[in-house]
Amino acid sequence: MLTTIPDNFIYFGLFLTDESREKLINFVQDNLKNTINKADKIYLEHITLLHKNDKHQFRFKFQMYCLLNYMFENFIGETYEVQITHIGFNDKAFAFKVELPEGFPMFQYKTYHITIGTFHRARPFESNTIISWHKLYEPITVTTILKKVIRDENF
Repeated sequence: MLTTIPDNFIYFGLFLTDESREKLINFVQDNLKNTINKADKIYLEHITLLHKNDKHQFRFKFQMYCLLNYMFENFIGETYEVQITHIGFNDKAFAFKVELPEGFPMFQYKTYHITIGTFHRARPFESNTIISWHKLYEPITVTTILKKVIRDENF
């Protein structure tokens, strides 16, 4: 039985462990020093799996959205290894492209990624529009934890 998606739901995400975040920060500092110096803000936090706005995508049926919500709800707190395979840029953001574990429930139309940083006071959402991806010489394996983010009713 599918559960109702609460109004305060924002997204499910795979959040980097502290060790994995540190690994990526070191990689960026070692390999992208000029780019990182131009960034307004550095994120390196998570991969968004299912966002509240996904239910409005024309390519997406609401029933599928509810099914993914149900599946993710049952695995909160589980850890997953993901492969970072590419780095991408546009004029507002830069990000790591990731491959989710085989068999992991996902949308076919999404490019899963971890926003590294933004330029010109852009929001991290801008990394969704990156189309220029450059393959890394070797994939980077990082560990993530599935979490659900909800709006705090106190704010």
